[in-house]
Amino acid sequence: SPTLFPTPFPTPLPTPLPTTQPTACEEVLEDINMCLAFDMSSSVCCPDDGQPYPGCPSVCPDNSLLPIGTCCDNFDTVKQFGIILLDSLGGRINTQQSFSVVKFANKASIEMRLSSMSETSEAINALEYTAGATNTDDALTKCQETLQSSDGERIIMLITDGVPTEKNPGPDITPEEAAKRAATAAKNA
Repeated sequence: SPTLFPTPFPTPLPTPLPTTQPTACEEVLEDINMCLAFDMSSSVCCPDDGQPYPGCPSVCPDNSLLPIGTCCDNFDTVKQFGIILLDSLGGRINTQQSFSVVKFANKASIEMRLSSMSETSEAINALEYTAGATNTDDALTKCQETLQSSDGERIIMLITDGVPTEKNPGPDITPEEAAKRAATAAKNA
């Protein structure tokens, strides 16, 4: 709010403009292991009305300008986000055996167990879009499985565009409640 009397110097802006790339702390983080879980659900390339986003065909063409299996601009952006995230951590985290990759839609699958940063970048680039529901429950469970035997702090980075719409078989609960339970289990592991 404005001051009652003029100040001798201009006041600073409240916050700087956002950066174009993620920023990380300057300290080197030891003993951190991270699972990156990528949402492959239909909503990544097709909104609720069922019509594909621009650049998202109903079937992946062989002659697309995007990498094979990427199918739509939005999924390519998701993959590039993962690569930029890794690059921003370079030099700040032990990169030898620190990252795993999980993809999920109706079900989740482990694409790569704990590996180096360069192998993780390759695994992310190799992800192929599948479509389907959003089984966050299974994604969290599979990430926890990849981090189970690791020492140090465990981080799950869930990269998704929406709410859970599918769950693993089990109790009669909503997919959202199943995801919350899986998140709690991963946190307490």
